[in-house]
Amino acid sequence: MFAFGRCTSLDNVIIPNKLTSISQSMFNSCLSLKNITIPNSVTRIENDAFSDCTSLTNITLPENLIYLGGEVFWGCTSLKKVNITIEVIGAYAFNSTAIENINIPSTVKEIGHSAFAYCLNLKNVNIQNGVEIIYDYAFANCENLSSITISESVTNIGEGAFRACGQLTIYGYKGSYAETYANNNKIPFKVKYDFNDDDNFGVSDLVVMYKYFNQRNTPKEIIREFDVNNDNVISVIDISLLKRLFLKDVI
Repeated sequence: MFAFGRCTSLDNVIIPNKLTSISQSMFNSCLSLKNITIPNSVTRIENDAFSDCTSLTNITLPENLIYLGGEVFWGCTSLKKVNITIEVIGAYAFNSTAIENINIPSTVKEIGHSAFAYCLNLKNVNIQNGVEIIYDYAFANCENLSSITISESVTNIGEGAFRACGQLTIYGYKGSYAETYANNNKIPFKVKYDFNDDDNFGVSDLVVMYKYFNQRNTPKEIIREFDVNNDNVISVIDISLLKRLFLKDVI
């Protein structure tokens, strides 16, 4: 189980293409491990596989990954960047890492218990449509977390999910579960895409949005969010499509 675990001098690993699973605790406490290449043949990463690899700075998870176990990167205190490709983020998976921003894609259905707890550098989280459950203490004690966008697909947020996140504002859709949760837990809530700060998303926000995008060099992550027709630019076509999607009751 501890094939390379606690090999404190191991600093670089290339996993062979034929391997399909990284076993439990395989690289646990490899304190010098900085780089690891995981091929797309890997479909499972078991519990505790890379925990306490304190020199690991970033990781690219394979596209075909099906299972990411619990505590996989727990205590990887230098880990700043990771891509998420799986349906379920295991309990404590990224607990106590140095991740600063995280995008939870639509492929993910569940964010596990304490998955991102004690990520003290975490500032922004974007949860895309598709995620259904945020389990207990998922983002607890993320002291610098200031913004989290929660999609309409989320219908269950567990106990203490944002405990001790004193700077947090939740962004979401008016009338959504996220708004109800925020109000019940006395967390500031803002309507997503409310550019004119009137607590609603309407035609005037689309006008402001279009002017904003045409005056600035728009960051790639913003383009991905608003590029409805997938042509890699934000244009009047995207604004029109957004109007149809979100303003059905007023057109």
